[in-house]
Amino acid sequence: MGEALFASDLETYAHILRLAATVPLGKRLPAISVLAMLREIGRSKSGSANKALVAQMHRLRKTELRVWTTDETVIASWQASFPDEELFKRGEVKGVQVSFKLLGDLVETKAAETGNTLEFSTDVSRYVRVFFGQRLSSWYSEGTYRELKGDLAKRLYLFYQSHDGTFDFTFDELVEYLGASGDRDTFRGSLEDAHDALQAACFIKGWSLKASSRRNGQKAYVLDGITTKRAARDLEAVDL
Repeated sequence: MGEALFASDLETYAHILRLAATVPLGKRLPAISVLAMLREIGRSKSGSANKALVAQMHRLRKTELRVWTTDETVIASWQASFPDEELFKRGEVKGVQVSFKLLGDLVETKAAETGNTLEFSTDVSRYVRVFFGQRLSSWYSEGTYRELKGDLAKRLYLFYQSHDGTFDFTFDELVEYLGASGDRDTFRGSLEDAHDALQAACFIKGWSLKASSRRNGQKAYVLDGITTKRAARDLEAVDL
């Protein structure tokens, strides 16, 4: 829930998660320099880039993640992280049900002359560790991400990487999840180009739009295989 997020928002959030992995659970992150963050992400250090990054932080702050899942991996992570919290039950089915903001309160330090944000601090919900891993490692390769041309290809890359290619998505689902707007036929063609870009970048071995056995014969985008799984770079874990 909240404002629509873009590919660059997810890129920024991945960087915040890396920083959060260096502090104990429940502690605020040390003050983060906006210029340093722009440099580390590989963006311009202009005034407009400064404002865009701050706007992203506020979008992330307003975004709430609501989850109900019976995924065994998530349940195991939940029980390991929060042994004193019982699982939610729907009838006889046990699972994890939780909601949380992607970021905590933002505290900004602004320049007196320009009003631009110089640095900020925030925190990350303890529940984030369940869904992004105890080590809060990045879920994508920055090199592959930056190699891709076009916002849709980047959004599709982040979307597929977050799901590890274990599910076949229909056209209507990708329209919803990727925040498509405008003519559907035009977007269908753009999706084809984006999938081709992922294949050219060697992220996927191939793809096709066909009847999916995983979706009971429903037409969906089927990936032949993801060649790059979650990024290998992990920051040193901290005690929970």
